[in-house]
Amino acid sequence: ALEIAKRTGSRGREARASFSVGSALQRRGDAAHALPFIEAAVGFYRQGGYRSELALALTLLADAQIGQGRYAEASGAAAELLSAVGSGPDRIQAAMARERHAEIFTWQGGYPQAAEIYREAAESYRSLGQTMHQLYAQANRADLLWRLGGFSQAGALLDDVARGLAPLGEGGRPMAVRLALIRGEE
Repeated sequence: ALEIAKRTGSRGREARASFSVGSALQRRGDAAHALPFIEAAVGFYRQGGYRSELALALTLLADAQIGQGRYAEASGAAAELLSAVGSGPDRIQAAMARERHAEIFTWQGGYPQAAEIYREAAESYRSLGQTMHQLYAQANRADLLWRLGGFSQAGALLDDVARGLAPLGEGGRPMAVRLALIRGEE
């Protein structure tokens, strides 16, 4: 698809194909080879003012950069992502952009900053009625609080997450496993 788009001179199709190739490579765990494709898509979407597509491409770019340990660059992509979606109507994407920042802080050992960002993201998800996203953000925050020695605060937050999972039944099982891992249970 990428070669066809290049031959026909369709820059929009070329950007979509580059994004698709980059996404496939990233899912396969090959961030190093994914980056040029993702960066090409980001450049096109940035230049053309395609805000929604740019947000998706920046999310993928930040993920690939995190996977390569390129945290400063990932932080820049996450900041641009937040800027791109923060002023728009899609508050879910803004919350996801905040989570990318939290992931970067987490990988760099900035647990207090990451915990605060996860708190903000969880609150955003709660206000939007996005229960699973909220619970994941809360669990991530609890994990960081636990690492920082805030065991009682983390435990209370994990209890809240567990109560939120109860109505989900089997749909909440993966998160229940995550909670057990955070608590050190098997």
